[in-house]
Amino acid sequence: MPPSAFPSRPQSAIVITPEEAFRVPQAALIAPTPRIHIRPSEGVPVNGWAIASLAFGIVGLPVLGILTGWFAVWFGAMALRRTGGPRQYRGRGLATAGIVLGVADILIWIVLSAIYGSALFTPHFGKVSV
Repeated sequence: MPPSAFPSRPQSAIVITPEEAFRVPQAALIAPTPRIHIRPSEGVPVNGWAIASLAFGIVGLPVLGILTGWFAVWFGAMALRRTGGPRQYRGRGLATAGIVLGVADILIWIVLSAIYGSALFTPHFGKVSV
């Protein structure tokens, strides 16, 4: 293609003299302001023992609560001990709920095993069921 087919670019009307090229603007001499780094606040962590206590307390109701209830009570007691320490944790309510559910697990399973265990292991000599 011939060079005349391309449109010519308009020439810039700005002319800088050598003195202007060496002159530094005042804005370039001012120190930049420090940047502010924004990040999420360091919140108080939730105690893992309290979460474990609540999990064992919930799982203990439909599963074998006589075993998991003890774990719920123990983890809850450990969580309550650690939430009041020098490094503060959240989770006192979770730990308390875990302890309550753990005690309920143990009591419910003791009562159920006493009711159904006595029916299963009671000798029925001479009785014929129809």
